[in-house]
Amino acid sequence: MHASEAETIIRFDETDGPAEMYTASPRVAGLLVRRGFKPYKSTKCARKENGWFFRVPKGAVLLKPGKVAIRIGGKFKMPSIRRSEQQSCELKGVS
Repeated sequence: MHASEAETIIRFDETDGPAEMYTASPRVAGLLVRRGFKPYKSTKCARKENGWFFRVPKGAVLLKPGKVAIRIGGKFKMPSIRRSEQQSCELKGVS
């Protein structure tokens, strides 16, 4: 694969859903995996992975033209501990 074919596409809209990312770049896929994101789908050619699909919080999408970073997807919200604990308690009672 040529470097010009190793594209990365980020798509999101103004709803509450996550940003969808596709990358044909093993380097970009590796960076995302090392940051804790897992691809939900991959493509293969000749039994070798050559494309990866990720879902990431829109707030994690930054552009950095020069020294200034611009968060184009809105605020990056980490779930609070209290909220996470509350959700796990609610899930424990579900059968």
